[in-house]
Amino acid sequence: MSVDQRSASRLAIVQALYQMEVAGKGLNEIFAEFESHWIGREIEGAQYKPADAAFFRDVLQGVLTDQVAIDRQIDRALSGGWPLSRLESVMRA
Repeated sequence: MSVDQRSASRLAIVQALYQMEVAGKGLNEIFAEFESHWIGREIEGAQYKPADAAFFRDVLQGVLTDQVAIDRQIDRALSGGWPLSRLESVMRA
């Protein structure tokens, strides 16, 4: 896998996490949508680079599997008085 494919995969992962949180979409729906409509496509004039679908799936699945632990670490790193729920969805993704 090239550096560009890994980079494109990471961008797609962040976009997918954001979309899952904001739109309430499930993992299988996100996999299908991103692999058929986003990754490596031109959307609204922006050309998305080809990504490694297996890497995209593995990392996204891993984030969801470890979401509780990740959220705890983020929560501990936030300044006092800033609960995780105050973070914007794009920052959390």
